[in-house]
Amino acid sequence: MLAKEDGRRITPDEFPAEWQKKCREAWVKAKDTGTWEHVDSFGFLKDASGAPISHGDGPGQAFITTTTVEVRAAPEGAQRRFVDATAIAFIVLPGALRSKQNVADAALAAIRRPKTETLAYAVFADRGGALDEGCVRLHEDLRGRPCMKMSDDLRAKRNIEDPVVIVMFPSQTSAPLPDAEAWRTDIAARDAAALAAWGGPERLKSCLPWGENHHGRGLCGGSKQKIRALPQAVN
Repeated sequence: MLAKEDGRRITPDEFPAEWQKKCREAWVKAKDTGTWEHVDSFGFLKDASGAPISHGDGPGQAFITTTTVEVRAAPEGAQRRFVDATAIAFIVLPGALRSKQNVADAALAAIRRPKTETLAYAVFADRGGALDEGCVRLHEDLRGRPCMKMSDDLRAKRNIEDPVVIVMFPSQTSAPLPDAEAWRTDIAARDAAALAAWGGPERLKSCLPWGENHHGRGLCGGSKQKIRALPQAVN
């Protein structure tokens, strides 16, 4: 969530000293006035006025977080309509890269973390600004510890700072399922088959940085896979 001034977002990169203060001020003003034109609540489901929509009541109340990929078998307007960052491992791709490589919704990805010698199966589920974002479940599958306690809540704040390698299969997908366990099983089976056809884990170990080892149906790249601090919403 960011403040907007004259239609321009006040981002941490451009305004490192004041973006948080401006964001808080814009948020308080929007809640008091019901006017949300100076708040950019990206990543949240919004109503017609631009206000983020919450689910639940009382202390457990939280805003509905959205993802580019939707679980269409789930009800519209519910948190279950969007990919659960704590249950399904997914990566985030910049919009330009997704368009250039024609990456389909829920396209398969295999991610290797050399430091821990772990291999995780995931899908593309959301758009972002850089090739360095992955959800909580992906971090945990790579033996990361993304969450830390802040006040009374768990927040995804820790990054994986060592390099990881990503192989994407842009046209091969796993259709979203409302049952997270069933979807994880399908992702793993399809991802393992796609990776085996591409050359298997041994080829993945030989991958070079992004673009230097692009062969056939797979896109192979290196990155520092960082946390995207998605709320741990209860469906």
